[in-house]
Amino acid sequence: MILMSIKSFVSYRSFDFLEEYGIRLSSLGEVIGKAKAGMAISSMKVVEVFFGLYSLKAINIPLFLTARRCSIMTTILVDYLYAGKKPTSVLLITMMFVVIGAIVAGSENIEANWYGFILVFGNNLASAMINVVASVYNEKKVVQAFDLNFYFALFNLHFLLLAQLTQF
Repeated sequence: MILMSIKSFVSYRSFDFLEEYGIRLSSLGEVIGKAKAGMAISSMKVVEVFFGLYSLKAINIPLFLTARRCSIMTTILVDYLYAGKKPTSVLLITMMFVVIGAIVAGSENIEANWYGFILVFGNNLASAMINVVASVYNEKKVVQAFDLNFYFALFNLHFLLLAQLTQF
């Protein structure tokens, strides 16, 4: 925040030398515009982590991995519904082989634990939303990798401190 303030109020070109290393400091005006995208993606990351942790408590690891391998199906669906991108036939065939392979690989561990499956599907859906929304914002050049890391840290730091204080 201090570096952004210096860049905004002292000299706009103060930290241009960092761009050689792939680090671009935004001005305060740009940060306000990026905050919405960064916080939305960061909050989806928290949802993904919670779904992942609780789904591992509900089902065994081989079944979790089987269901997580089906996340390509969820990503294609979210990409179609959110970004409006129609999947190619090659992608659909690839998805079919991955999903069938995951089901065959985990078939001996499949049990009728619908609660666990719903939690893993929530994890897959949150993961797909993160990937699709981040790619849409990256195409629009709204947020970059450095900005996303900043917002992940900013948004999730208080969860870390809360967990440390309450000793989950």
